[in-house]
Amino acid sequence: MNSRLIGQLTLLAVCAIWGGNFIAMHLMLDRLGPLDVIFVRTSIAAAGFLLLLLALRRPLPSFTRGEWVRLLLMGVLGVAVFNVATATGQSHLPASISSLLVGSSPIFTAIIGTLTGVERIGKRTSAAIGLATLGLVVLVTWGRGAGVDLNRTTMLAAGMLLIAPAAWASYTVLNKPLLARHPPLEIAAIGMIVGAAILSPLGIFSPARIERIATLDAIGWGSVFFSAIFSLVIAFILFARALRTLTPSEVAMSTYITPLFAILFAWLLLDEQPTPGLLAGGSLIVAGIVLVNTRGATQPAEDG
Repeated sequence: MNSRLIGQLTLLAVCAIWGGNFIAMHLMLDRLGPLDVIFVRTSIAAAGFLLLLLALRRPLPSFTRGEWVRLLLMGVLGVAVFNVATATGQSHLPASISSLLVGSSPIFTAIIGTLTGVERIGKRTSAAIGLATLGLVVLVTWGRGAGVDLNRTTMLAAGMLLIAPAAWASYTVLNKPLLARHPPLEIAAIGMIVGAAILSPLGIFSPARIERIATLDAIGWGSVFFSAIFSLVIAFILFARALRTLTPSEVAMSTYITPLFAILFAWLLLDEQPTPGLLAGGSLIVAGIVLVNTRGATQPAEDG
């Protein structure tokens, strides 16, 4: 098996884990508030990374000042901002809809690539963004299941969830150059530890939050363990390993698989029945994501 195929299979495993994380988040949010969830999962993930680094006894890589700035931004965007947006948004929307909104990161990757001069938006990308935008409108308007009303709260929740893919696209772009010089484990670990440190005041200054977390039942703790260790530790390391051999665009393209896993798991485990609006909106989003990531290899900018 060549390195690119291994990278693609690794990303498939990451997408399955992250699809399952939407179910774990749903179960946690049934028992805790959004800020409780953010604090407990990032704290445990950071502790897991620290223990892993200590167990392996590997020296910390020597980072330049510019690389430390990248790592700080990765912690802010990929951990702190991403988790706040995801948890607060999903607390008001079903897991299936949330996963499709968060899974739109390839569109944001294209936009960020344009703003940073990596590529320019032409006809293909414009059409892709239009498709995805239409899909988001259909999804939020007609994709909700029974018991979810279209109101100001759910619209704000959808807006919060759209911050998450923008933050993750930035994390991916920042991550790629670092992986050319440093091991994936250390990069993922430092980014997570920085993000968890930023979020630590959520628990330090709220004893009541610690008390609520301590009263979690077995399902709650199982969801926390999966969300922290599998989604934030194992999947982050696997993601970084795949990003070493694949381009950011190729990695972004694979993320549209995550909502498919989430919708399947939500149907099997949460009894969230796929609605016609969800399937139609999801199809438009996936079509836009595929379109923006299927340019020919000889067209580094954009045709049209």
